[in-house]
Amino acid sequence: MADSEGSSYRVGPKWGKFAETREDALFFAVEELEARIGKKAGSDAALILKWLNALKDNPEAFK
Repeated sequence: MADSEGSSYRVGPKWGKFAETREDALFFAVEELEARIGKKAGSDAALILKWLNALKDNPEAFK
């Protein structure tokens, strides 16, 4: 949920993306979420974007 809008996220072959490692999978998930949430302007979206940026700034978060 972000600013009263929700969506689901399910990883699977239909996405056409396959990661070699868990860290790669998390990286791609953060990138996809950032692209989706970045289109929203509310306070919930801002908090989620801040969290995603913190994950990207800390490579250890993906281990």
